[in-house]
Amino acid sequence: MADARKKMDRTQEYCVEAEGGLRCACSRQGKSKVGTGTTTAVHLMKMFYYIEQTGPESYGMWLINDQHVPVGDMTEVKLSDVMREHHPEVRYYIEKVAPAMRKLRIHIARGDKHRRNGEPFTAEMEYSDALKLDERNVRAMFGMGLLYLEYGERTKGGRIFENLIDMDAAFEPEHKHLFNDFGIQLRKNGMYDEAVRYYGKALALCEDDENLHFNLARSCYESGDSLAGMRSLARSLELHPASAVTLGFFRHVVKELRERLAKGLPEDLDRITVRPDELLAWLMEAASEKTSAPQRRELMTLVVDALGEATCGGSGQA
Repeated sequence: MADARKKMDRTQEYCVEAEGGLRCACSRQGKSKVGTGTTTAVHLMKMFYYIEQTGPESYGMWLINDQHVPVGDMTEVKLSDVMREHHPEVRYYIEKVAPAMRKLRIHIARGDKHRRNGEPFTAEMEYSDALKLDERNVRAMFGMGLLYLEYGERTKGGRIFENLIDMDAAFEPEHKHLFNDFGIQLRKNGMYDEAVRYYGKALALCEDDENLHFNLARSCYESGDSLAGMRSLARSLELHPASAVTLGFFRHVVKELRERLAKGLPEDLDRITVRPDELLAWLMEAASEKTSAPQRRELMTLVVDALGEATCGGSGQA
């Protein structure tokens, strides 16, 4: 009983109760080397960290930047290790960190609201203020990127794209609706190479998402690569053979392919592993309203295998 009370007192020394669990800031001394060779000097510096409870017995740790905002990737930690190795900074958390995090959320929420309301200049200002607090904040970057692309600012949108494509955090499930919207805007702006790279990165992290395959297919088709588009579309239907939106586009594509084959063998079909007429037969059967979802899935598996490694510029519903 005494040990439990002592543990509780120790936890309260470090943490603040908040909605969703414990929150706290802590610090430890770090070393920084300046100069080289004989001029090298080691400086001690105080590093601040933010701790958040992520589960009943699990915690995440983030580095706190100069604006008092937690940034970067989360590191899983044990609270007991944090309390043993770090100094508590409860006052710093209450007076600096919590208000800065709240300020960041407000700027992003206002930016999203102004963007939805068709107020681009005010939205850009709010997203900019958010990025001053955390220059690699995923939600703020998505918001800014969507804003630029919605208004046809391809150069600015492209800069945001180059930053996002290197951030695995941008493709995490919590941002799924944002990265899907962003990819659609890339395609609608005719930025097909970027859209293909973008969906390729997303699929590398989440290969079984039929919407990503669908949107990759749209990007491939609109860029002129129908073979890779067909493979991505078949993969989307393989995963979700009853999708009405995907089926609608699929039937349009099959009709177009049938017309092309009637005029002769298209050059891009000389790369497939089956006869074009056999491929078309599978596609026609899959497009039929009489075909069941399980049958369609089996046919799409055949199509994916037949199209092999066909990819659009590398390796998803508007």
